[in-house]
This record gives sequence, C-alpha cells and structure tokens, in this order.
Amino acid sequence: MQAYLAVLKSDAPARVDFRSIGVVSFPSFHVVLALLSAIVLWRVRPIRYAAAALAIGICASTLTTGWHYLIDIAGGVAVVLIAYGIAAWIMRRFQ
Repeated sequence: MQAYLAVLKSDAPARVDFRSIGVVSFPSFHVVLALLSAIVLWRVRPIRYAAAALAIGICASTLTTGWHYLIDIAGGVAVVLIAYGIAAWIMRRFQ
C-alpha cells in the first residue's frame, strides 16, 4: 500500500487495480467529521472553543501531514456546507 501511495504522489503514471483497496482522498472526510462535530459541540459552552480549535487543527493537519491536498479540504468544507444547509432547511420546514 505504501508503494502505491508513493506512486500516486509522484509524477509517474499509476496503474489502478479496482480489485484491491483503493485510496479515497476527495473529499476529506477527516475535515467533514471534524467540522460537523465542532458544529454540534458549539452549543456546549464549556467546550465550544476547544472543539473549534480541535476541528481547525484536524483540518490543518490533514494538509500539513500530506494525507490530503487543499482541494480535498475544500471539498470537505463544501460537503459540510451542503449538509448543514439541507439540515437547516429540513428543520425550518418541518417545525
């Protein structure tokens, strides 16, 4: 698996084998889960800022450790915005 990741990060062409375990990078579900958790925990006053700081740290670390690219993080943020928008619309509509 590490050799496959090294090829993906290099300029060399990579042969995709759909029968083996693949690499999913877009969108970053690390970002999705971190941000959705921070949104939910925002209502809990004692841990509000700690949860936000942890979520921001997770988002930043996925980029700085090389596990995701900036576009993966942007995709994760887009998923969160869409999910939050849909949830807010449903809550307003059915209250």
